[in-house]
Amino acid sequence: MKTPRHLARKYATALSALAHPVRLRLLREVLGGRQTTGELAEIEELGTAGQLHHLRLITAVGR
Repeated sequence: MKTPRHLARKYATALSALAHPVRLRLLREVLGGRQTTGELAEIEELGTAGQLHHLRLITAVGR
């Protein structure tokens, strides 16, 4: 059984993963229909160098 403290940590971790403008933009783009890293790489203002780093952080929290 998960305790309230455990759930609070889980939610805090998830929220902190989204507490970056690039990660929020990536999430918005995925929710909007972009499905591949190639499609995300087309977003010029985000750049491609840091996108993989941010995607890894987001997906790590979702596991």
